[in-house]
Amino acid sequence: MRELLRAGCELLSENRNAISNGFKWDMDMMSIAGSVIFTSAGKTADVEKMKECKKILKKHEGVFSSFRSNMEIPVVSKMSLSDDPEGYLLKLLSIYETLKDAKLSGSEYVAMAALAICDESRVADYELIASNTKALMKKMSSIHPFLTDREDTAFAALLAASGKDFDQIIEETEDCYELLKTKFPFHNNALQSLSHVLTLMPGNPGDKCEKVFEIYDALRARGVAYGKDYELASLGALVTAEMSAEELACEIADASAFLKACKGFGDWSLGQKTRSMFAALLAAQAYAPCSTVMDASVINSSLAMVIAEELCLMLTVMMVSTMSTTN
Repeated sequence: MRELLRAGCELLSENRNAISNGFKWDMDMMSIAGSVIFTSAGKTADVEKMKECKKILKKHEGVFSSFRSNMEIPVVSKMSLSDDPEGYLLKLLSIYETLKDAKLSGSEYVAMAALAICDESRVADYELIASNTKALMKKMSSIHPFLTDREDTAFAALLAASGKDFDQIIEETEDCYELLKTKFPFHNNALQSLSHVLTLMPGNPGDKCEKVFEIYDALRARGVAYGKDYELASLGALVTAEMSAEELACEIADASAFLKACKGFGDWSLGQKTRSMFAALLAAQAYAPCSTVMDASVINSSLAMVIAEELCLMLTVMMVSTMSTTN
């Protein structure tokens, strides 16, 4: 494993331990999501500042707010990375209200969408982005009425903020979806999320989907357990990496093995497939920097897992417009 990725693994583990110890009663999966936010920013989690941010959040939002409970750790993580945590929160809440005014449903996922927009370079256009997010959700729902639901809201917000033409987004998302179905039948919900991530990336649908296929097959050839459900979207963040699929698979396998020995990432606490997803996202951060998509994927995936556990008594990726300005 290259030093850059090893450093990312070490920082993720350090941040996870700090957040988990500082917020003992919070879901560990969301603690990992928060640690990814700090790791993608190249920062060590400042738990004391996070606790101060939590106080600010509680001052503005009640216990039943969409920004509390599952979303609390990601929100206070983002706040603590800001020079003006309260100003960041007020901007975030304003964006959330605009999204609600656009009649977007699914409170925690709308909160996630607000978080995605808040970090966008085009945040001044958030009213237009909110309107386009609603339009995209409506169009997606008309094409895939049984697939499109509240879990797609955050990615729709990222697509709306990407600066791409509306019709181009719909066409490319559909092209990716149809190509992905040839490789991953019977996983349509996951494929819709992956098609959204791929549409956020530069390049043509055929090349991007082929890179995903190559990476997945290379992982399988190395015996790496990689899921075909919420985990698939993270592979989309790797398509811009200037490395072969075999090289990426080797790095992901090594990163997964490293994380397995870290507290909170073992088979009993996380599982092989989810750990491989985090290893892939760390590889994307190291070799295909695209932090907003990474954050959205992690939080979305984390939310999916937490909500599933609650319902059964039993995770989550933003930045083509930002990436296009930095690449």
